[in-house]
Amino acid sequence: MLIYTDGSCHGNPGKGGWALYCPETGLENWGNGGDRTTNNRMELTAILNALKVPGVTVIITDSDYCLKGCTKWAPNWAKKDWKTAAGAPVKNDDLWKEILALGPDRVEFRWVKAHAGNEHNVYVDNLANKAAEKPEAIITDSELIVNLPRRDVLAKPRPDSVFGDREEPSHCDQRPAEGGRCFGSFTK
Repeated sequence: MLIYTDGSCHGNPGKGGWALYCPETGLENWGNGGDRTTNNRMELTAILNALKVPGVTVIITDSDYCLKGCTKWAPNWAKKDWKTAAGAPVKNDDLWKEILALGPDRVEFRWVKAHAGNEHNVYVDNLANKAAEKPEAIITDSELIVNLPRRDVLAKPRPDSVFGDREEPSHCDQRPAEGGRCFGSFTK
């Protein structure tokens, strides 16, 4: 299963949001990062949540920092007691430690250029920006989701759903990050 991830920060630091999107299943997950976060933290939070999705095999990010961190740097930082090559403390080490605990080496990471017309990257970017701006109401091309209660679960589609071809989240092994929301479906 392939998942696109993105983070957004309005001001850096500033209001932040993150999102993930699986075009194969329609899975969407997003959350607000608060009023004083950074873009890198939001990018990492999206990847952290993508790694928790059962069946994920590919994660696509537009963050070179996240791509290199997940595929090259983080294991070395861990060996060096979370210090960079220059000896400085690694920024966002709390998130990097969580990512390493989930085994990023079990998935393939790919980079896509941001804001370059890739429809799935544009879509997940829109979700992340909406999560940063107004997390209680996210508008996508296909539906308006207003004031969804926080859910600790994901959904499988049901034809008579109030969300069209998807139902309100009801079950899954994944738990969204604090302030996160889940919507969509997946296949194990």
